[in-house]
Amino acid sequence: MKIDYKNIHGSLMDEQARMLHNCAIDAPIANFLEVGTFVGRSASVIGQVAKLRNGFLICVDWFAKGQSYWNDRSVVYKDTLISFRENMEKLGLNDRIITLRGRSENVLPLVQGSFGMVYIDGGHFEKPLTGDLNWAWEHTVKNGFICLHDYGNKEYPDVKTVIDKFISEKGITIYLQSGSLVVLRK
Repeated sequence: MKIDYKNIHGSLMDEQARMLHNCAIDAPIANFLEVGTFVGRSASVIGQVAKLRNGFLICVDWFAKGQSYWNDRSVVYKDTLISFRENMEKLGLNDRIITLRGRSENVLPLVQGSFGMVYIDGGHFEKPLTGDLNWAWEHTVKNGFICLHDYGNKEYPDVKTVIDKFISEKGITIYLQSGSLVVLRK
């Protein structure tokens, strides 16, 4: 399957996109959730697998208005939710994606069900990331995947600290890693 995501802004690199794709393909069930969507680069990868597997993807983000793209500050999104929906429509994925606008600490407690894979790239500080990671662990099925972005990124030291503490407490190890993307297996 050709993964179509490169025309969508974001920081997901090629090898990381392949890794996300493969985890979604191998997930025990085709129910996926993403925290931190921006305009949909990673959601496009996961969403394409959801469509292939007749599953769905829930995207949780606060979808900022007037947000600039960090790699090119001259690109400013009037509303990232509108841009996200346009990107998903171009890929034919709108029927596979449920969009929830709000901060994860307010939205995730309202989400029911279990997931084969959860991708976390939302709050990069201790409190929101700890909450997102604990929620993901509770809602990921056995042998499912929790994928986390920006591990080891010097701009976000809390990400590595929170993940290292979590895996130590759970007695698990990092299952896969590509650059700053790590995967935990439940």
